[in-house]
Amino acid sequence: MKDKLVKSGHSRHYYAFRRFAKGLFLTASLAIVASVPVLVAYGVSVTQTMAETNQEEKRENPEVAVSSYVEAN
Repeated sequence: MKDKLVKSGHSRHYYAFRRFAKGLFLTASLAIVASVPVLVAYGVSVTQTMAETNQEEKRENPEVAVSSYVEAN
């Protein structure tokens, strides 16, 4: 290691920081990759919940559905 330090002119702190930065980058990358399926599942559940809520609202108040259809056309 001493030959490498003398040859390149870097201190040992430089290589320690590089190792730390690479580890931090690897950890952040893995966290992002692991969060993608969670975010997709969350998006699907929100979409389903919104669809169910809209269906329940239409069942409870059918006049609104008819009037919104008439207003749209």
